[in-house]
Amino acid sequence: MEAGSHVLYLLLDNTLQNNVCVSAVCFSLCSEIPLYHFVDKNLTWSEAQQFCRQHYHDLACVSSSEDNLRLPRPPGYSAPVWIGLYDDPTDLSQWKWTATNSSGSFQNWRAAEDQPRYIHEPQQCAAMMWSTWFSRSCSERHRFKYRMFLSLVQGTINC
Repeated sequence: MEAGSHVLYLLLDNTLQNNVCVSAVCFSLCSEIPLYHFVDKNLTWSEAQQFCRQHYHDLACVSSSEDNLRLPRPPGYSAPVWIGLYDDPTDLSQWKWTATNSSGSFQNWRAAEDQPRYIHEPQQCAAMMWSTWFSRSCSERHRFKYRMFLSLVQGTINC
């Protein structure tokens, strides 16, 4: 594909956007790219999840160290932010991603004690600070990160 040609972007909500493509940012046919955004609102984990699902896709899901580094870090911001990981109350040995309702193999806990498994604690959700994760009560209020997908469909557009 040549620089300056057009590419259709099929967003998760099935809308199309037409953008000029620079050759360095073109991707192969039908690839999916997660886009992460920081939301500067103090919400509980459930409120943050609802906000993300209404406006975008879901809370951020991290499946690799590359994903973990790709999450936005606002300059000078050093408070916890919610990500889409929660302690499954029906299975005390599992943390699950809200977007897939499944556990993943990648983990980046700050320390072993940051994964509580106490039956009398309130449900725990994962927050992130400086690229490491730690558990917090889901009822605390923090800012959050959400993820949406951008599907690229390669092709020219006749105007």
